[in-house]
Amino acid sequence: MSALFPPLLYFRFTQLLYICCISGQSKDHQTQNNIISSFEPLMSELDRLLGRSQVFVSFCKDELGDNFVMHLVWALRDSGINVFTDTYNPREKQQQQQVLTSSIEKSNIALAIFSKRYSESNWCLNELAKMNKLAKEGKLVVIHVFYNVKPNEVRKLQGEFGIHFRDTKERFAMEPMMVQSWEESLKSPIMTGRIDMSLEAHM
Repeated sequence: MSALFPPLLYFRFTQLLYICCISGQSKDHQTQNNIISSFEPLMSELDRLLGRSQVFVSFCKDELGDNFVMHLVWALRDSGINVFTDTYNPREKQQQQQVLTSSIEKSNIALAIFSKRYSESNWCLNELAKMNKLAKEGKLVVIHVFYNVKPNEVRKLQGEFGIHFRDTKERFAMEPMMVQSWEESLKSPIMTGRIDMSLEAHM
């Protein structure tokens, strides 16, 4: 466990994160308010230990952008957490990459939300490589969430996830160092935390 995040606090965060992901699509406002309220004691403790908390969320927007991630981000922000997600615009690629890198570096926690199409995005894979580097340096706590994809499919590049990765790897064959950093990050033994979930029934 990273020294940035005491084990009990980490466990509480992942527990609430799981509840938020499962219940985030509820249309019942009381349920949503209860989720937000449950984060408040945790956030007070995080603020005390870490200062202003920032969470970076890495996910495939084409697949999950209008799904539970939107509700998750809303709940975290309403709990006082500064949440950053990237908004990709190919016309501002270089500037966005700098902002993205800076946002990850300023974060205390990063959520890598793996889905079947996560690996078709070089943008997501670059985010993961940066998060993995900071995690190895003890500067970032990374929590892996598996959304309708199995952990072994991610680590062993199997199933649809593996197919998309191989397609992406082929597209960037002229940048072998970058591709290598993706593969190392996906197979990295650094798993500061892991939540295995399937939310298909809640979509």
